[in-house]
Amino acid sequence: MALTTVRSTGISSLPAISAANLTSIPAANITGTLPAISGANLTGVGIDMAGTAFRAYSATEQTLSHVTWAKGTNFTTETFDPGSNYDATNSKYVVPSDGYYYIFYHTQLLASAANNFMVKVYVNGSGTESSMGDESAIKRFETAGYQSYFSMIGSYVAYYSASDYLELYHYIEDSSGTLKIGSGKGTAFWGGYKIGWVYH
Repeated sequence: MALTTVRSTGISSLPAISAANLTSIPAANITGTLPAISGANLTGVGIDMAGTAFRAYSATEQTLSHVTWAKGTNFTTETFDPGSNYDATNSKYVVPSDGYYYIFYHTQLLASAANNFMVKVYVNGSGTESSMGDESAIKRFETAGYQSYFSMIGSYVAYYSASDYLELYHYIEDSSGTLKIGSGKGTAFWGGYKIGWVYH
């Protein structure tokens, strides 16, 4: 028999409406349609930024020219690049989406004579963040007939737009001796990642 009328005096209490109290609802009693699952219908959902991270290191030594900005073309081996945004062939990172990025670099250089040098990240073909080398630091480690090693380390945060591309450049201020970018996973490398989470 269908229940058609309930007197209010016969109701003591109703359970709270929750998923735990809603069971065995016949399909015939469910009307309407659920919205399609899409970004427009999902709110407050974090998007993983792991796909924006990259790290690459120099595979071979690279001799640098004097008194000119030279791109590091030997950063061709990737440690990780889950979003496939690093162009290893051209030692170039292509920004996948707008946002703030943390960028870092560590370049170990091999010098046969004291030199001032700089490391700079180029964005779309133009220099931006840079770090100046300290000539005295190289002189302290310099020994006649033996190569000296000196590391340039830098990091910064900057806003980039999708499709911007980043490249690592080096500059030798003096004209004496030779200077090379070292090779190896922990010798010369650079990388970065997008900061934080994005919410719809």
